[in-house]
This record gives sequence, structure tokens and C-alpha cells, in this order.
Amino acid sequence: SISNSKGEIAIAGGLDGVGTTYCAFKLASLYPNNLQIGYIQYEENEIEISILKEVQEQGYINDNITIYSSYEMLSAYQENDIVIIDYGQFDISNSQLLIEFERASNKYIVVNSKFNKITSINKAITYSQQSNNFKTIFNMQDESELIKLQKKYRDLDIICFGYDSL
Repeated sequence: SISNSKGEIAIAGGLDGVGTTYCAFKLASLYPNNLQIGYIQYEENEIEISILKEVQEQGYINDNITIYSSYEMLSAYQENDIVIIDYGQFDISNSQLLIEFERASNKYIVVNSKFNKITSINKAITYSQQSNNFKTIFNMQDESELIKLQKKYRDLDIICFGYDSL
């Protein structure tokens, strides 16, 4: 289940392209609409940010979510109940990223067992050996697969995000 506490959410992907940004907005949509949520990319991709803002203008991203540039981080923390930091691909060897990620009150690693992304699960397993204070989001896995995944990956606290839209 999703924590209802205010604070910072850190989300990172086991590999590039597993759906970390999608999952960040999916997580945000699970919170009540009366909470203000800020979204920041740790390593900003200007093209992706402009696409996200355009998608929001078209009504596909909730109005209570504000997309910030990385240089607006202080504003994001001051103006929102929850701030989601999208770290992109999770690089365990990057000590600065690891410190930032660890600081968050709620941490998620996104993995995907579909297509050619199955090795993304290894990142969550490796990280679980040093910390168990995070949840693993299996992107593009229906809730019906949860029990099977829990049996297979016993050390991981698993959430499934199916194919439904935001």
C-alpha cells in the first residue's frame, strides 16, 4: 500500500526505460487531490520536462501536480505537501545519488520483467542487501501476478502497476 505521509518520495529505475517517470506520476495520482505534489527530475531532461508539461496541459496529469525544473528544487519543497524526485536509472555506485535517495521518507525502485528489461530486477535485489527500506514497483505487471512475484522475490516489498492509464 502507498504511504499517506507527507514528505519526499524517491523513485529510480533498475534500468533505463523501465517506466520510472510513468510510475512517478502513477504514484502521485494515488494521493488525494487536496495534496499538492511537486515533481523534479534529478538529472533534468529538458525535452522530457517540456513533453510532461504539455501532457499536463492536455489534462493527462492531475492539476495538483506541479512539474519543476531542477533549479526550482527549493520552491518545490516550500510549495508542496509531497515532492517526488525522479532519479532515472538507479546507479548504486554514485554515492551522491545514493545519499540523496536514502534521505527520502518513501523510496521506490522501478523494475520491469517484460521485454528486455528483466535484468532491472537485479538492481533492486542488490540494493535490498544493503537496505530493505524501499518498495519495488513491477511496472506493467497486473495485480493478479503479485503473489507469484512475492514468492519468487521474497526479499522485495513489491507493488504492481498494470497497464491501466493514469
